[in-house]
Amino acid sequence: MFTRALSFAILMWSSLLVQAISPALIPIRVGDRFGYCDAELRMLIPAQFENAEPFGAYGAIVQLHGKFGIIDAQGKWQVPAVLDEIQVGEAMRLRKGTQYALADMTGCLLSDFCYDAVYVLKNGFFMTDQHGLKGLLNAAGQVVVPNRYEHVSQLRDNQGHYVDLFSVRDEGQLGVYNTCGERMQFPRFGRIDVFQEGFAVVQDDGKFGLIDLEGQLRVPCQYEQLQPMNEGLCAAKLKNRWGFIDATGREMVPFNFEAVQESGFFQGRAAVNKAGTWLFVRRDGEVEFPLDHGYQSLGSLSEGMVAACKLMEDGSIKYGYVDPDGKTKI
Repeated sequence: MFTRALSFAILMWSSLLVQAISPALIPIRVGDRFGYCDAELRMLIPAQFENAEPFGAYGAIVQLHGKFGIIDAQGKWQVPAVLDEIQVGEAMRLRKGTQYALADMTGCLLSDFCYDAVYVLKNGFFMTDQHGLKGLLNAAGQVVVPNRYEHVSQLRDNQGHYVDLFSVRDEGQLGVYNTCGERMQFPRFGRIDVFQEGFAVVQDDGKFGLIDLEGQLRVPCQYEQLQPMNEGLCAAKLKNRWGFIDATGREMVPFNFEAVQESGFFQGRAAVNKAGTWLFVRRDGEVEFPLDHGYQSLGSLSEGMVAACKLMEDGSIKYGYVDPDGKTKI
């Protein structure tokens, strides 16, 4: 057993040593042509190219007779020099004349040369332009969004992370596709906000609702205003009064208030205004602490304090801080 283990270790060490001492291919210019040599300047691939880029995992991009192709480490063509442009990323973008195609990292075509432009998006997606209309391909060349829209973009959450949904714009209206290429919402929204706690506020014909991370409309667009989800609840305005709803649209705090704090609930409380007085309410709608009188507006609760402003007798506005018990602290 020990002898076999020792033999295996020697074999692995020898393999790594061979890899370590294998000559690297370095682009080198000889006269007006480029080839490849090793670290000792021994020519391994003859100088025959008009331009030569360093080798990558896919091979090396070279130019011959004004066209671009890809060679392997033996100088053999992986992709013939018939292209006008090669750009390498998570897939290859190839241009022939004025038309673009997508290829895998071996140069095998994933699409036809049928696009006027191909743009790289995040997470392995490519926006395509065909006769001025935008679409979307994934890194396997599969059509996620057909080329029929004014624009395509990937949606994000409030932390800046991309979600698995894309917005499409048609005649100024926004729709939603998922990464499987399914249209979840036809273009109907005037606005799609960032996702927060798994939901995004959308606007349809001047009214607001919520979509989830699957692109489903979870709360119909029926509210006059709607704030992002915070602690599982959204501040919503209906018939000129504010209240709070959950992710299903169920009323959780009655629509009894004239205004609400912009951030909604935080640490179990939300600041609301009723009859000109600011109050803190709990998730069950019960008033927890009335604030000192005279505050015109409130900021967000942070580190146990809420920024507040008050209109003074001389007409000036002054700012201070109150605690969650409604008492002035600063």
